[in-house]
Amino acid sequence: ASNMIRAVETMVAAAPLGSPILVQPMVRELNCDPSATQLLDLWFQERRVPADLSECQRMHQGPPRLTLCSAVQHLGEVIDWLGNIDADTIFVASHAGFLSVLDYAAYSPPALVCGLLTCSIGFCKGNMENCEVREYRLIPKNSSSSQWYLRKAPASMPPSARMLAAPSAVS
Repeated sequence: ASNMIRAVETMVAAAPLGSPILVQPMVRELNCDPSATQLLDLWFQERRVPADLSECQRMHQGPPRLTLCSAVQHLGEVIDWLGNIDADTIFVASHAGFLSVLDYAAYSPPALVCGLLTCSIGFCKGNMENCEVREYRLIPKNSSSSQWYLRKAPASMPPSARMLAAPSAVS
């Protein structure tokens, strides 16, 4: 039904019971068309899972096909969206290709370019395993901005400052 369903199923299993699932249409499998918002909404309703699809409706599903180029182009927007969510901890489930792009951006912008040039982004070499957990920190660019940096979290960082990401499990 959807290239996003595996990620949504992962979030339903990982999120605390009753927590709404926020769907960001840019956080999806690379080289796939967007999921139909109405079908996702029906899926959530049939399973009685609280969900927020407002970003899907606002963005009109984003680019028709999420290529590596469009994922990189919209990465800052996705990071800012994550940073502006009112939560201490955010869980993100997607597919390895997109999460690898996110991972490289968390090291630094030059790391993303290096990953592209060396073909070590996830779908080239399969860097991320199913259900692998990565921890990140969202850092405001300045005190009066709604823009954010994403950085890898050190292992000793307190949970209140973490964002967790895991590729969806294979159905």
